[in-house]
Amino acid sequence: MGFTNMRGDLIRLATGLLAMALAGCAGAPPLAERETKAASVAQQGELEKFRIATTRFDLVGFRNIRTPGEALTVFIEGDGAAWQTRNKPSSDPTPVSMTMLAVAASDPGPNTVYLARPCQFTGAENGTARNCRPELWTLAPYSEEVVAAMNEALNKIKAQTGSSSLRLVGYSGGGAIATLLAARRKDVTSLVTIAGLLDNAEFTSFHHVRPLDYSLDPLSVAATIARLPQIHYSGGEDDIVPPTIAASFIRHMPVPNCARQIVLSDMEHQGDWAARWPALSTRPPSCPGDLPKSAASTRSR
Repeated sequence: MGFTNMRGDLIRLATGLLAMALAGCAGAPPLAERETKAASVAQQGELEKFRIATTRFDLVGFRNIRTPGEALTVFIEGDGAAWQTRNKPSSDPTPVSMTMLAVAASDPGPNTVYLARPCQFTGAENGTARNCRPELWTLAPYSEEVVAAMNEALNKIKAQTGSSSLRLVGYSGGGAIATLLAARRKDVTSLVTIAGLLDNAEFTSFHHVRPLDYSLDPLSVAATIARLPQIHYSGGEDDIVPPTIAASFIRHMPVPNCARQIVLSDMEHQGDWAARWPALSTRPPSCPGDLPKSAASTRSR
């Protein structure tokens, strides 16, 4: 669907969509303050900032590559500060809480990459970011335009590091992006989502808001990646992306499949996932024993 009628839809959608997350977005600190916080969080994991130019956007990330040429674990950021108030989109979607960056900084693996979404950390607030507009973090956060840019960035990161395979980890809306990317790539060996938004209709129905008509739906690729080893972590206290959403995603897969959901009963959406991640990362996704390895390695595209 095109962007012709987006302005009217944006006005109608803004009265409800993600208002439940505004506690972390309303009154967001200036971009410079958020960047300072990001630098501090990244330093804890010895992650160095980098910038990738794609066809449509400049993307920012942080990485620590200790063993070039080996697999990369790529952590994909959520939607960030999408809304300034209940009725007004944010002027800059750069995250405030840095939940996913903190998870990446806590990763014990040898090759860690954190990748922000288009228009995050790139100066959308002051107009210096290429091709940025509020629709990209409100109505169309998982559009083809966004997913294609993230996919292009992964190709460039792989070329820079000499790596041949990727493990994708996505948080919140980044879980949607990671899932969509996994479905269109042949080099992804596993998928992990943390409070991942994996079913657009289930999400908008839960919050009684308008459909995400301008975004791709992760649910549409559930069958495609059914044989990709994957774990979907949900927080039992998450009232933004509740466990029912990941459960719906898995229900839409053929049986048997390589997906499982793990619910951490005491976790909220913006809980301290970084404190849990070192232990969670020791549980690599795998396929069940009754699914032949030959089938698990031949996912449809």
